[in-house]
Amino acid sequence: MKPTSSIPSATTSSTSISKRLRLLRLGICIICAVIILTLFRFQVFNGEFFRHHSRRNFLRHKTISSLRGAILDRHGVPLASNRPVTSLFWHGTRSPKLTDKQNALIDLISTLVNPPTAHIPNRETIALAERLGNDCALIPDLPFEKLCFIMEHYSQNPNISIQTASARYYPQGNTACHIVGYFRPSSQRQSLMGLEKLFEEQLRGTPGQQEMVVNSIGHNLLSREIKRAQDGEPLWTTLDLNLQRIGEELFDEGLVGALIAMDAQTGDLLAVVSKPSFDPNMFTGPVSDDLWKNCVENKPFINRAFSSCYPPASVFKLITATAMIEEKTFPPNTSWHCAGEINWHGRSWKCSSYEHGGHGFISSIEEALAKSCNIPFFEIGKRISIDTLARYAHKFGLGEPTGVIFPEKAGLIPTAAWKRKTRGEPWSQGETVLAAIGQTYCQATPLQMIRVVGSICTGFLVRPRILLAESIDRKPLEISQATRELLQRSMKRTIKQGTGVSLSRLSHMEIYGKTGTAQTSSLEKRGMGRQYLEHGWFVCCARYKDYPPIALAVFLENVGSSSFATRLTKDFLTRYCAHLDHQEAADEEAEIEDNETGAIEEKTPQSHPEISSAENSTNLVTQSPESLQQPS
Repeated sequence: MKPTSSIPSATTSSTSISKRLRLLRLGICIICAVIILTLFRFQVFNGEFFRHHSRRNFLRHKTISSLRGAILDRHGVPLASNRPVTSLFWHGTRSPKLTDKQNALIDLISTLVNPPTAHIPNRETIALAERLGNDCALIPDLPFEKLCFIMEHYSQNPNISIQTASARYYPQGNTACHIVGYFRPSSQRQSLMGLEKLFEEQLRGTPGQQEMVVNSIGHNLLSREIKRAQDGEPLWTTLDLNLQRIGEELFDEGLVGALIAMDAQTGDLLAVVSKPSFDPNMFTGPVSDDLWKNCVENKPFINRAFSSCYPPASVFKLITATAMIEEKTFPPNTSWHCAGEINWHGRSWKCSSYEHGGHGFISSIEEALAKSCNIPFFEIGKRISIDTLARYAHKFGLGEPTGVIFPEKAGLIPTAAWKRKTRGEPWSQGETVLAAIGQTYCQATPLQMIRVVGSICTGFLVRPRILLAESIDRKPLEISQATRELLQRSMKRTIKQGTGVSLSRLSHMEIYGKTGTAQTSSLEKRGMGRQYLEHGWFVCCARYKDYPPIALAVFLENVGSSSFATRLTKDFLTRYCAHLDHQEAADEEAEIEDNETGAIEEKTPQSHPEISSAENSTNLVTQSPESLQQPS
């Protein structure tokens, strides 16, 4: 019997094919579902992420720097401004690392500056910018001849970018440098001192933003401004650049000290000189080792007008005389005899006239102040307490901040409690004798001393101001009118026949002054070097014609006496008068021209608008607190 062959039926074959088709369809559906879910995840859940990265391939954002606000003197002359600069940048192209060709280009660029690599960032910084596609400054201020070389040979290089910007510029050099300060365009955009630091937020403005369309190698194809940059606001100072220059020029090479000129009525600081000084332009870029070494040795950053304290010396006798009169320690017309020294408690107390046999007969405290004789003040120091002396010193603003917007030292007016707290010792009356002539622990800044002389002449203790936008702030000097007039007479007598007699030649001016010689060491050390010589003071209040009274304080370190400070004051006032005459002549000429053209403009009054014109016409000596309107 033959075997029967197994032949699949049509039904079985159809079922198998149908099953395979179902599996194929299922697989296709699964694949499609995966694709759809993946696309959904990319486009919906992660869509913003990929859109952002897509835009980064052809869109770049660039910060637009704002122009820094100018710093101006009271007449609008710039003390700090901006200048255009061209900078060389490394433009990153998103390469994972620097190639040999790129390293060779960086080496070549480093030879364009002197010394080499003085401005060039390190390789790690450039490599990071290359990877991220950012810009990195190579030479911040590219000289013109170097710019021409770069443009001629490398203008098509994708890594080379030339950008223009603005840099801080100080057109007056070192003039008023301690007031203006300086600005360093570092990554932190740090202003290190002066108005540049104090008003950083106001001066810097608000940066803008620009959006750029770039090609595959990062070159700009199209750009638009997203946010407009807002420039910084200007600062109008109270400084008079002409007077500031006069003060700067009077300091000979090597002189260390300060000069302040102030409107005695308003407190406007017209000139603030501190020596040694510096040129702010030298610190807007990299600082060399030699320059920094010079700064460390000479200490030019110290503002000696505000931040250095010195013994007030004989200028302090004005406060001692006030305490004597107000406390009735001695009658004002008490007479003394000066033989050059007195002996008290087994010690010799010498006057400055010791080597010349003394001043002889001193008829009153007024004459004692004019001749700066120590003997009457030694006698006052024997009878008065240090706490009483300190109380009157504080009436004149000593031992406390003046209120100026700059960092300042408060100085020191000692008391018995202060010595017990700081030294653990009782106060001795001998120390009061020395304090009566402005020595021992007494310390004051030139800014404090100019307030003293200004308050005696106007009857008001003013807060010094450096910006025209600041309000005028002053309070009456809390001493009697009779005492203030006696101090004025003594200061005028100082000029006529006392220690400031060299200024009597300025007969066209009304001057009230006081000299001071601050001892820094024992008399035996005077010949051992300049550092042991005495400091010199001269403070005064002066008036020329109908102009507002000007207060002046001059301090010189280690010059041996007050004569140098007196001479410098005389030279300043001489040039000050010449400056006012020149300004007056120019104003008259301008007025004549206006009259001829029929365009007569109202003249601006000389005094501050918050001070009445009646005050200006009042004689400096007879001005009383009541004659000056208290500003609101």
